[in-house]
Amino acid sequence: MNGSRHVRTALQRMIEERQLPGDTQAIFEELYRQLNIHHDDERTLRRFSMSIGHIWADYFSSLLAVSLSEGNNIADNLRELIDDMRKARMDDHAERHRLLEIRLANFTPLFFLGLFLAINFRLNAQSSALYYLSDPGGRRMLLNALVLIFGSFLMGLYLSRRKM
Repeated sequence: MNGSRHVRTALQRMIEERQLPGDTQAIFEELYRQLNIHHDDERTLRRFSMSIGHIWADYFSSLLAVSLSEGNNIADNLRELIDDMRKARMDDHAERHRLLEIRLANFTPLFFLGLFLAINFRLNAQSSALYYLSDPGGRRMLLNALVLIFGSFLMGLYLSRRKM
C-alpha cells in the first residue's frame, strides 16, 4: 500500500467488507470520510488515534501519515504492526494463564486441609475433635498448616505482582 490514493482505496475496501467490530467500524468510516473531505491529514489521524485510544492506533496513524505525505509503501510495516499486536495478545494471554495458575495454587492447600479435616471428622468425629482441639500435637499441626497456607498466600501475592 503506497501513496495517498492507495491508502484511501484500502480504507474504502476495509470499510465495505465490514469485518471490524461496531464501534471500530464507525471510527474507521469517520477516518475515511475525514481523509476524503479535509486536507489536514495530520489532524484527522490524530483524532483517529485519540478515538481508538490505544498505542497501536498511534503507530497505525504514524504509518498512514508517512504513506499519505510521502507516498511510501507501508505494507511491510503494517505486517510488522499486525505481528507485534498478535505477539502482544499472546503474551497477555500467557500472563493471564500464569496468574490463574498462581491463584489456583494459592487456594489448593486450603482446599486440601479442609478436605483432610472433613474426612477425618466424617470417619471419627469424637476422636478427631479431641485430637485437633484438645491435644497440643493436633493444635500444633493445625497451626503449622495455617502458617504454611498463609506463607503460600504471601508467595502467591509476590509471584502475581506485575514486574515493570
